[in-house]
Amino acid sequence: MRGIYWIRIGLLVFINIFFHCQNNEWSNQFNIIRHELDIKLDPILGKFQAKDQIKLALAAEFTTVELFINQNVEIDSIFMEGNPIKYNVTKKYKLSNYASGRVDLFLKKNSPLQLLTFPIRNTAKIVNVEIFFHVQLNEVSSENSIQIKEISHQFVIANENKKSVFVSESFWYPSTIYSRASYRVNVLTPLNYEVITSGKLIARQNKNDDWRLTIYECNEPIVQISLFAGVYQFSSVDVRKFTFYTYLFPEHKFYTTKLLDEATRFISLYSQILTEYPYSDFAIVDSPIPVIQAFPAFCVIDSLRIAESSITETTLGKLIFQNWFGQAVFVKPFAADWSTGLATYITEHFTQELIAEDNAKDVRYHLLREYATKVHPDSELTLQECWDNALFEHYVLNSTKGAMIFHELKRAVGTDTFFMTLRELFQNEKYKFVDWNQFAAYFNKNSKLALDGFFDWWLNKNDELQFTRTDVQCSTVQRNFAVSANISIQTDSGLSPTLDPFQIKLPVRLELTKGQLNQVIKFDRRVTKFQTTSKFYPTVLQLDPDFNLFRRLSSEEIQPYIGEVIDGKPKLFILPGRINYKMRRAYRRQIPNFLQRGEKYKILSDWQVKPYHFQNNHIILFGGIKENRISAKVQHALPPDLELKPDGFKYNSNGYWKPTLALVAALKNPYNPAYRILIYWGLSEAAIFSSTHDIKKLKNYGFIILRDGLLVTWRQYQVNQSSLIHKFEPKKTKESIISKRRTRKK
Repeated sequence: MRGIYWIRIGLLVFINIFFHCQNNEWSNQFNIIRHELDIKLDPILGKFQAKDQIKLALAAEFTTVELFINQNVEIDSIFMEGNPIKYNVTKKYKLSNYASGRVDLFLKKNSPLQLLTFPIRNTAKIVNVEIFFHVQLNEVSSENSIQIKEISHQFVIANENKKSVFVSESFWYPSTIYSRASYRVNVLTPLNYEVITSGKLIARQNKNDDWRLTIYECNEPIVQISLFAGVYQFSSVDVRKFTFYTYLFPEHKFYTTKLLDEATRFISLYSQILTEYPYSDFAIVDSPIPVIQAFPAFCVIDSLRIAESSITETTLGKLIFQNWFGQAVFVKPFAADWSTGLATYITEHFTQELIAEDNAKDVRYHLLREYATKVHPDSELTLQECWDNALFEHYVLNSTKGAMIFHELKRAVGTDTFFMTLRELFQNEKYKFVDWNQFAAYFNKNSKLALDGFFDWWLNKNDELQFTRTDVQCSTVQRNFAVSANISIQTDSGLSPTLDPFQIKLPVRLELTKGQLNQVIKFDRRVTKFQTTSKFYPTVLQLDPDFNLFRRLSSEEIQPYIGEVIDGKPKLFILPGRINYKMRRAYRRQIPNFLQRGEKYKILSDWQVKPYHFQNNHIILFGGIKENRISAKVQHALPPDLELKPDGFKYNSNGYWKPTLALVAALKNPYNPAYRILIYWGLSEAAIFSSTHDIKKLKNYGFIILRDGLLVTWRQYQVNQSSLIHKFEPKKTKESIISKRRTRKK
């Protein structure tokens, strides 16, 4: 009898596992409606004690509740409706037999996790369960090089001084993978600690001389919450019905006004083009750990980035945008991440497009250059498979190709339809999980275009488009010039892509002796004829001149940029030898502005440099051709529109000679193309001291010119040679260059 009993039990367990395997969702027997967390946090002693009162909605009278929790957590007891119940904890639980696909990969990547199970038998449809747990916080030095992927699933004291605590969003309290619930968080901390989490700040009450109670309420059904606490200076400002907060360390209190003003500007902009900000509060949190991440209703920024002038132009705008798409409309777990590409496109491209089209062109070129230099040409990874941004190649694909898909989509459906669709999707799918298929459905409906082939090509194919131009002709027809060319399209695999219903729109530009002509070619077959006429002689025919199409740039199109040297390693600084000691000292003091924290480097004088130094280092040259011997030897690598002179420099025939000016320009390394050279030349000691603070802000450009530390010109280098550019031979004329003087007959 006992053997039959265990056989039945085993059969029931097998049937339960089998039916769970059929369901991608975690459980349909129960649903978490609300968490109410009571926390006592003592960073000094490293103790974290909590009670989570969970409101569960049950689908059956007999239910086994299964929750994940971080393995560092110790469960103390569990009560249901005030009565203690038995529970079971499975350490290092794996899902290889429980659910298919990426769930198992998720657990392997984010281990250690443990499974908490307890049975419930109740006739009520909604029950309250109290789970008591505690954890000993881990201590990590802020001097260590830690990335977010290494700490996002641990409990961490940020540094040895215990001035801040980061509690990650991944299962530091009991939850499920597909959970969406409301929250109330009550945190008791020492009096000098401020607490930040998702939701609206309800109260900050001093309980006595030693402890403070902070209360947050989040009525929106969000996925999971994180918690930060630290010795911060607290500031707030009310804008309309929203409240903005900053939690900064005392040494960064001077940035409060700037950060609050920029947060107000970004939220106002996104509210106009999308819809109202989805939360009532927004906070900016200072972190000594290298974390830059958006959370519902707040964001966290590395302390080193807080002080950068570029933080308000790029990083902060992207973090705020994710409070719409990413933290209010959720990325479906284990599905491709669409939010990174959308945030990159709106915050980097669209905001620059509002200023000038040339700025937007520079952003597109930067995205294509990032893809060409950081994604392997033979990569078999498709955008549909990029769901884990902790992997470098996934993140690059999501931020580059993901951004370009939205650019192509806006070109296909039009700007008005594009933003109307985003607004509709946000309103209908707010606080829900969304994947690429839902984006395709919304754009199909609103544009009334057949975009299934479009999304299939972008998401499920890893082939790259290639364009070639052949048989370029220029002939004279009466008094006009007729230009024609055959333009063919194929993929890197050599096969012609499916062009119906996927329409490829290729911009073509014909530059003339006076003006230019622009056309857009729609491909409905592999080879298309381009032809046009003009009154003026053609000089250049260029395909995709503004980098509107997603493609892999050729080696001729990849121009050097400042960031390659600033972010590259190792670095060699070369000081000028033909210069007075004050100028030399000024250059030496600028070296820290080109370095990352803890980075090693070398310094040499120009007379000490040998050819092998260029083969193994990124080079920073201080001084012009009259001051630095090496600058004079490598200036030929500069583009033709930028020229160094003994007493200044020229750009596009404009001279720059005044002592208030400075030039920072990247150029190719003639000794090793894997490394770059950066020339930094200030025309006076004052120009040197006032110029470096903006370099990191504009590191995506080929060169910048500054006057008294303020930008005069900054631009990408122009692409003058590539397989997509055809230059016509100069027009031959019989007329003499010098006109003959007419003589009067006597």
